[in-house]
Amino acid sequence: AAAINWYGVTDITDGQWHHVVCVADRDGNGSIYVDGLIDGAPVNISGSNLTLEEPDRDFVIGVSNVTGSLGSHFDGNIADVRMFNSALTATQILDLYNGSDISSPVGWWKLDKGADDFSGNGNDGTITSANLVGEAAYFDGVDDYVSIDTDSLDDLPNSDFSVTAWAKFNVLGENIENRIFN
Repeated sequence: AAAINWYGVTDITDGQWHHVVCVADRDGNGSIYVDGLIDGAPVNISGSNLTLEEPDRDFVIGVSNVTGSLGSHFDGNIADVRMFNSALTATQILDLYNGSDISSPVGWWKLDKGADDFSGNGNDGTITSANLVGEAAYFDGVDDYVSIDTDSLDDLPNSDFSVTAWAKFNVLGENIENRIFN
């Protein structure tokens, strides 16, 4: 099966924090949510080869890693990245956006004091060049990122998953895509 990429359609133009969620339902759709609401039409991903366990490809925050080599870098702040081994529902996403905690994530990187995993699963990350500023990590859009070795994500099967993050874009008018997490 072919690889599928999907993106949000919202242009972020206000310089404020936004809650961004990627949901992969292996039997159906890939969806993006922004601030608790679906962002664009879901994309059919059934039969695709989505996986977080590609050889030589870490899960990354702040940069794209589509082909196994680092690509476009994020310019702005990212905080509170969580990975779930389920396709979150619209209600769960809205609850997270409104500050409620939901089911246990398999990875939770607050990025306020480093890339330690607060899920209790030991999926600690490595920060490359990004600076910790307040409650978030600042990415300069040039060479900053966080990597998490996918071998440490054995708790995440190649089935449904969701990834959430809070992001503040420095480059306004930019479409939400795979630079926040990939």
